[in-house]
Amino acid sequence: MGNVFKKVRDGDKLRIPASTYNAMIDAAQDYANRKSSVNTNTPQALSANIVFIKNTTGALVDRFGILGISNTELDVNSNSFKESVCFTGVSPSTASHSGGRFVVTCEPIAAGAIGRAYAAGFVVVKINVIDEAHTCADIETDDKAKLKSAESGAAVILWKESGTGDKWGIIRFGGGSAGGGDNTLWVILSKVPDEPNVDAGELTVEYAGNNTYEGRIYGKTYKPWNPTDEPYLKGEIIYYEPNNTTYKVTAEPAVTNMELSPPENTAEYLEFPEILIEHVEQNESILLKETFPIFQVGDIVRVVSRAVEGEVKYFLAHTLSNRGETETTNIMSITDASGKSVVKVVY
Repeated sequence: MGNVFKKVRDGDKLRIPASTYNAMIDAAQDYANRKSSVNTNTPQALSANIVFIKNTTGALVDRFGILGISNTELDVNSNSFKESVCFTGVSPSTASHSGGRFVVTCEPIAAGAIGRAYAAGFVVVKINVIDEAHTCADIETDDKAKLKSAESGAAVILWKESGTGDKWGIIRFGGGSAGGGDNTLWVILSKVPDEPNVDAGELTVEYAGNNTYEGRIYGKTYKPWNPTDEPYLKGEIIYYEPNNTTYKVTAEPAVTNMELSPPENTAEYLEFPEILIEHVEQNESILLKETFPIFQVGDIVRVVSRAVEGEVKYFLAHTLSNRGETETTNIMSITDASGKSVVKVVY
């Protein structure tokens, strides 16, 4: 039998044998089948960072589009479940898919069809750049065309076009601290939890104090406060070095009294800490006010960001000792037999 796939030259008469034509039809039919379903008996090999996903959004998702992961399309008892991966793709939701529960499509996927998508690795993607200083990105609810830039998120931005708005970029996601839903930051502290004032009788279970660490991303540059500058516009972030704190301009349309520092001009500036750390990373149920604060203003600490129910929260990535429940006691001074003054705690 001759070669049914023999090539022809320019000018040759085109004669297609039945075997060649049938092979072409079989190939086309196989492609059509793979676009609409995943064979439940035959394993299909893909690169380790690529998966199949079914587009259930009701509309075409173009190449480099974003789909949230909601389920698996394969029966857990089938052979294909052990040999291949096929997810159910839905419109992305911040509450359900931030922190890495999404894919970037390798090819256009029609509504109801199955296609290939990146679940990890180095990927080209469109990014809505909110701030040029952002180094991470994550999904935006109902946006199937692009990610949104952020200070922390599931994807690390390795490169992006300059400027803000919709820009092309290259990201790394799906592995390590960025892709696993957590992201490590270094934060320089501007505020620490208050220590209870024992003399004022505040060492009780009801004592509130300042319950957070606050700070800014270490190494990030800000416009420093300078009374000789042009008036700052509303929304600008200003760094005031004496107290190591950032402030947002609230004056409309701009600051009118540049000679007053941000702490002195609360009518036109609002204290605006970049990072608000509320919990200890090892145990989300422990409040910082219930621990022994060991860091002071100006210290640089390691912080883990994590998406919790669609909201990015920050956790101190250090082991802290829990104070435990405190009790109200009376402290009195008495004199022992030798005449020395001692302190006695009466419960």
